[in-house]
Amino acid sequence: MKELKITERIFPIWVQYLIYGLLGFGIYYAFFYKMTEIEYVFLFAFGIMVLSFSMRLDIILTENEIKYRLFPWHGKFTSIEKSQIKQLSVRSIYAFSEFGGIGIRYNKGYTAYLLSGNCGIDVHFAYKKIILGISDVEKVEDFLEKNGFLK
Repeated sequence: MKELKITERIFPIWVQYLIYGLLGFGIYYAFFYKMTEIEYVFLFAFGIMVLSFSMRLDIILTENEIKYRLFPWHGKFTSIEKSQIKQLSVRSIYAFSEFGGIGIRYNKGYTAYLLSGNCGIDVHFAYKKIILGISDVEKVEDFLEKNGFLK
């Protein structure tokens, strides 16, 4: 296995499409009917909510690096070379009690990228620590062991 791609989402894709449809209806209503100022504020708030709910964590594991991005906040993948990693493990995480929620979280010297699942890839560098939230633990652990990330 040369590469393992993982995509984590907050909601299933059909729920996201439903939310997009509601936003589209709100935009249609805004252009073709008179809206009050408060309705524009609600439409803007709903748009921000849609942007937040469309978040996804993309992780690509290869033989010698780990790439990740939290879309739409990160456009490009951040790459971690195997030589930069001081320690790596797969551990259980508690998003709300350890980090205070989901999304990009900062706590206890960690930068956590959490959307779904109750486990994460815990990566330690010489200068920082990150956690990438995952839900399919067995597949990830097998890949990391076969490629020498876990010792």
